[in-house]
Amino acid sequence: MLKTGAFLFTLICTVSPLFSLTVTEVMTDPDSHSDFRLEWIELYNNSPDLLIMEDWTVNGSPFSMTLDAYSCGVIVRQAEGEDSFASAYGNQNGVWGDAPGEEYPCVEASFSLVNGGGSLAVADSSGVIAAERGYPADEGEAEDNTILLYSEGFWEYGTEPGGTPGEAHLMIFLDFADTAVKEGRLFREGEEAYNGPCTGHWRVSGLSAGFTYTMEISYNGDVLYRDTLLLLEDYCRDVELALPDPSAVTFRFFDNAGVPLGQAEVTIVGAGTDIFTGVVEENTALELYPGDYSVYACVEGFIGRYKEFSVSGPGEVSLSFPGPESVRISEFAPFGAPEWIEVRSLAGGEVTLRGMSLGDNTGSVPLEAERVHFDDYLVLTEDKVAFSSLWGEELPVVEISSFPSLNDTGDIVSLFLGESVCDRVEFGSDWYSGDRPASFERIMPREPSGAENFYSTQTPTPGGVNRVDGMLNGERKILLREVSPFTEEEYVECLILDDGTEGRGALFFDYILTDLDRETAFPKEIAFPGEVILFKDLSLSSQGDQACLLRRERVVDAFAWREKYKAMSPGEQDDFAFLREAGISPFLFEEPDKTLSFQYRQGVWMLAGATPGSMDPVGENVSFHLPEAVPLEEGALPLAYYLDRMTEVEIFLFDTAGFRHSKKEVYLAGEGEIALPLPGKRGRYIILVSFRQGEEPGNIQKTFIVY
Repeated sequence: MLKTGAFLFTLICTVSPLFSLTVTEVMTDPDSHSDFRLEWIELYNNSPDLLIMEDWTVNGSPFSMTLDAYSCGVIVRQAEGEDSFASAYGNQNGVWGDAPGEEYPCVEASFSLVNGGGSLAVADSSGVIAAERGYPADEGEAEDNTILLYSEGFWEYGTEPGGTPGEAHLMIFLDFADTAVKEGRLFREGEEAYNGPCTGHWRVSGLSAGFTYTMEISYNGDVLYRDTLLLLEDYCRDVELALPDPSAVTFRFFDNAGVPLGQAEVTIVGAGTDIFTGVVEENTALELYPGDYSVYACVEGFIGRYKEFSVSGPGEVSLSFPGPESVRISEFAPFGAPEWIEVRSLAGGEVTLRGMSLGDNTGSVPLEAERVHFDDYLVLTEDKVAFSSLWGEELPVVEISSFPSLNDTGDIVSLFLGESVCDRVEFGSDWYSGDRPASFERIMPREPSGAENFYSTQTPTPGGVNRVDGMLNGERKILLREVSPFTEEEYVECLILDDGTEGRGALFFDYILTDLDRETAFPKEIAFPGEVILFKDLSLSSQGDQACLLRRERVVDAFAWREKYKAMSPGEQDDFAFLREAGISPFLFEEPDKTLSFQYRQGVWMLAGATPGSMDPVGENVSFHLPEAVPLEEGALPLAYYLDRMTEVEIFLFDTAGFRHSKKEVYLAGEGEIALPLPGKRGRYIILVSFRQGEEPGNIQKTFIVY
């Protein structure tokens, strides 16, 4: 990222009219060597004359050096010997100037560069300042990075490990009198060297001296500026282009209820450059040239907004600001490394992290990522590199330098906007049983963040749709299939109907089954269409009772039964009144029979032989079969399967050397056959089938021969 030193300190960049000397690069903090031995300063003579520097000083320390026209030299703290500049940048014999690449001068001076930023003053033998320049703190990302200094106070961190001493790197800087979105192209000796958008200025840095460059600035495809030059020093010019008149763009601000807001703090960005920052009153027009822009906007007490817009004439941009509750914690992983927290925007449209902070039970830290914008999911983590190595490079993730450390036994995760709480989750070790989950996923995004609204899973979905999204019970259909009050092991079965959702499961977390005396919640597991859930927790009267499927006190399905000629108690009469309001009439029967149960078939209830339980353990009714050998000419391997219910299946094909040849992901149920492409050569292969029914995993491995 390019920065200007003016943001950090006041720069002095003075050159005596007698000299044409600049400081172009400094090594302030060599990571792999002692500061004393390997700090250095690069000087550049950007004049056509020989520059003799006899008994000059840098920050008061004497040195002598002669520079040819348009050439570089370095001043170092230790020029020759062990661990010196010569041994690090030369042929490692500890002597400078006796090998190719060591043609530029290298002299010693007793100076010291401050890692946190400082200034340099180069003076002639009479004390007249020839060049004076400030430099920033060493914070570059490259190993042994340097700081590249340009005229007009510009600088950037070097990306070449160890820097580029002796190679003059210059820049071209054009300052425009407009903020139109333009395109800049740069050619070196006729070959395109750079192409990119620009607005208020155009800067290309790190260019090698002594080459001919041609620059072009275009607007809407028309070249408005062209110049060719032999680059021997930083080229800085003010340029005025013949552009069309700007247009008036009016901004309007609202809260999520549509109530107008008087003003907002706005930053408008074009081609990656800020072209306006300030407070904009509602209905105030800004003058913008035709082009593509984006805007970051914030209003105190509301979530910040990001929006892209285009200008082709007078127009209006409307921004709706959501409240703090529109950003929720949607998934979090408190175990292992790295820890991470996924947040989700419910606002519709892109929001920013401006003004937000994250906390645990010990305090909170600002996110310091105000220009990060997202419209759905975003992951916050303590270590982006480690996270990406586990989950991939393409996920929306932000590293938080002071990420709170979450306690494994329980903690509080809080998301703040200023002083307002966006969301807070207090979890404990009672949130799961058995093995630790890989993460906790939120089930209903707008419901309270208690334990009942989080799902512990071994298959996390950071940065994307939660595994339980689209599986929520409000969208699924379930009914009572069998009720058995007569058998010794009383039970109720509920059936998940196939509703055309292509095999995705459902999570019935806010359903209960009740006989109106006691109740039992649905298991917190993902169930698939065609699957039966068996309940044995109710006490069912064989003479008369009811089984009711409720969702938040609303009757979804119910069945009641009464033995003929048996009088109802007052409590039973109350229960019957409740059912009658829901349109349920009791099923009347004669004598109870312990071999029978009530079953729902083809739209009616009947008495039939009891069939308790379809929830067999995973694997007992799962089979995959394939031939032991198959001819290469077949081109496909037939894999036969039998699955008692909807199953999520991943199929991997390996050779015996361990190389994977193919992968297939499918949802399967019932009995059938699937064709798998064969590898292109004969030999022995291994097929690995990984499957999941609900949250229960399984694996089957088989070998076969292609002949």
